[in-house]
Amino acid sequence: GFSSLTGTRPTNEDTEIIECIETQDVHLTIIAVFDGHGGQQASLYCKENFMSLFKAYLREFGVCEAIQKVCSQLDAEFCDLNSQAGTTATIAVYDLKNQQVVTANIGDSRTILSFSNQFFATKDHKPSDEAEKARIEQAG
Repeated sequence: GFSSLTGTRPTNEDTEIIECIETQDVHLTIIAVFDGHGGQQASLYCKENFMSLFKAYLREFGVCEAIQKVCSQLDAEFCDLNSQAGTTATIAVYDLKNQQVVTANIGDSRTILSFSNQFFATKDHKPSDEAEKARIEQAG
């Protein structure tokens, strides 16, 4: 399941995906949350386009590379729309066949996983973090 809070804003700009891909070769569960900023346009765009791109990239690439390519493509496409809205993202893909979880996050959206009293959390990408600030400045 998932949880989404409005916080101090009057509206909730989050969108989410919970979907399975089952074929003879793969059994994946994809969970993604897109935390919209400045309106819901960016988070909706990601929700509406993520899975079709992910499925297409999975035909050629593994899960990690497919996620990277989808996120890069969604970013480029949405930037072309000249919207002022934006979104962060947190994505988890559970591969039942290989008993693996792949996580990715963009911005300050976080994935927290728990299994048998073991915990894992992604690290937020915030410019207030000195290492993240240096990475951003180096990237231009």
